[in-house]
Amino acid sequence: GIGLREATSSRAARFGDGDIITAFARDAARRVAHDPVAFVNVNDIPVAPLMRRHHAGDATPEQIADAAWVVVYADVPESLAAWPAELESEPVLFSVEILQPRPNVPENRHPLRLLRRPAG
Repeated sequence: GIGLREATSSRAARFGDGDIITAFARDAARRVAHDPVAFVNVNDIPVAPLMRRHHAGDATPEQIADAAWVVVYADVPESLAAWPAELESEPVLFSVEILQPRPNVPENRHPLRLLRRPAG
C-alpha cells in the first residue's frame, strides 16, 4: 500500500531524510541540554518533537530573544547572521514537498542548522 511505497520508494526514503533529521535532532538535543531553544522555518520537519521540544509555528522575536539556541531550516535569517552554527545536517527535503511532489520542480533540499547565541 501507500505506507510501503513511502517507506521504500519515496524521495525521503531514497535520500534517508528521516535518518538525517533524527541524527541531527539527537545531536542537537545533546548540545542544548535544558537550555531554551527557538525554531525558525522548520515548518513540518519533526525536529522539535525529536528533540523532546514543542513548537507551534515560527518563533516570535520574544522567543528568540529568550533562546540560547535556534534551530533553523534552509537560509539563516539576517537577524540571526551573527549566531554561529554549532551543528549542520546534510540537506533534507521540506516535508510538504515529500508529501505533495510537484512534477517538473527541482527538489529543494537544505540543511538544518543549530545556531548558538553569540557570547557577550
